[in-house]
Amino acid sequence: MVLFTMCVSARLVAGPDTDPWLVSHSLIGAFWIIVGGVIFNQWLEWLCDARMPRTANRPIPAGRIRPRTAVILAAAATALGLTYLAAFGTARLLGITAFSWFLYAGVYTSLKPVSVWQTPIGALSGAAPILLGAEAAGGLSNPNAWFFFAFLFFWQFPHAMAIAWLYRDQFAEGNVRVAPVADPSGRSTLVMAWGGAIALLAVSFLWPWTMTMPHWAAAVMLVSTVASLLVTVYFALRPDETRARVLLRTTVIHLPVVCMVLLCL
Repeated sequence: MVLFTMCVSARLVAGPDTDPWLVSHSLIGAFWIIVGGVIFNQWLEWLCDARMPRTANRPIPAGRIRPRTAVILAAAATALGLTYLAAFGTARLLGITAFSWFLYAGVYTSLKPVSVWQTPIGALSGAAPILLGAEAAGGLSNPNAWFFFAFLFFWQFPHAMAIAWLYRDQFAEGNVRVAPVADPSGRSTLVMAWGGAIALLAVSFLWPWTMTMPHWAAAVMLVSTVASLLVTVYFALRPDETRARVLLRTTVIHLPVVCMVLLCL
């Protein structure tokens, strides 16, 4: 999904001066850095993962890979990706990628047992691929890139809260301070889900209006976002596992729908 959203972003802002080789090199370098970040994240969290059924079968807690081996692999993959981008990418592309890796593997992971601020920090790193794709296509200053960045950033809030609610007992056992664990009343969960969904609606309205998007594309984007907001309301009125799962499935459908619309522009 990270590489897919990078491609969508590059396609969205591509112009006559876009270098397809730079886009290809960016995807290759980003791939290895993503691999390194994910492995490093699992190395940092393997003791926590071992206490949660949803993550207990990951390679390190399941004993398929030793922690020392994992951290070596993480360092090697990250170094390979950074070196590749330094050789074949741009300085700004290298900087954005390195910073997003640090946000994800360093700040986000470190905040998980400490604060609910993990969610917005994680959302920043999750939306960073949009900027990577735009920079690779030479369109980082294109407003479409920043609208897409904002869309993906806010989309993650109801998505993350649905997951957090579904697995709140496991997160509590693993000492992961997601909103439902830090605030068992559910108020923080609903504020984050609601806030993200409303901001997403604002972005989905302003983006087509500001960028003069075709009517059919604007309609699909707005209708799908309104549907996501209504499901968030459905979840907020009486939070339970059934409604959280409906919200999760809705968000999982919502993002690819919008991405396919953007690919068709």
